[in-house]
Amino acid sequence: MRSTKVISTVVIAAALIGPTGFHASAAVSDRDRPAKVSALKLLHHLRTAHERNAGYNRDKFADWLDRDGDGCDTRAEVLIDESLRRVRKGSGCYVRTGKWFSKDDGRVFKRASNLDIDHMVPLAEAWGSGAKTWKSATRARYSNDLGYPFSLIAVSASANRAKGDRDPAEWMPPRKQFHCQYAKEYTAVKFRWHLRVNSAERKKLRHTIKQCSDRRITRPHRAVIHHHKSGHGGGGHHGGRHCSPHYSGACIPIRNDVDCSEIPDRNFRVVDRDVYNLDGDHDGIACET
Repeated sequence: MRSTKVISTVVIAAALIGPTGFHASAAVSDRDRPAKVSALKLLHHLRTAHERNAGYNRDKFADWLDRDGDGCDTRAEVLIDESLRRVRKGSGCYVRTGKWFSKDDGRVFKRASNLDIDHMVPLAEAWGSGAKTWKSATRARYSNDLGYPFSLIAVSASANRAKGDRDPAEWMPPRKQFHCQYAKEYTAVKFRWHLRVNSAERKKLRHTIKQCSDRRITRPHRAVIHHHKSGHGGGGHHGGRHCSPHYSGACIPIRNDVDCSEIPDRNFRVVDRDVYNLDGDHDGIACET
């Protein structure tokens, strides 16, 4: 289940003027606060490529799952976590009422039936920018990602359906006050899942983030991606070869679904930004010993 939110007058007031999507008590010490990173830095690490949406079908991604076995599926988990007051549930963890602020359009709802759970990066967009080569289990993790607070958000059904499968170059939330945060969250989710951007998308994200008074975003942990045997690492990138500074033989192929223990020669320099899951501190050297 996603982290339990401490509800206070301050938290509720903050939500009503424009919540960021990360829930934390004001009593949390600086040491316990999540690390922040520049969204422009994350954007810099995203590959630019044309999208290839051929073959997309919603059924390629899993529906809502109960991944932690607590009786509540992903939709219920998000609704419970984002409600500004205790929710009322029916049988089977079906969430009926609570209080939610829809960041897309600034509306407040008390009935869960008026809300959709929005994938910050739509499923079709994810498919065309890398998920096409993923194994079905990886796509299931993506469509039920509760590990990062911005991957899934509760928004009004009307706003979510207006967005559809469009990226930020094609659609932005009707509430302009959310544009900055939306661009940062979208960029962070693409970075987390090793997804590409097209040139128009990159331009729009960069322009929007540059308008932000605070360009930082909660640092996302990189997801582990498993590809079909015919696929390649890095969200569909046809991988490069990465040489260790001390390696005297041929360069070794590095895929995103390998682990450092499988690599015979350590401390190689990363030349493909899509294998950053092997570079824990993002300093450009992977599998440091």
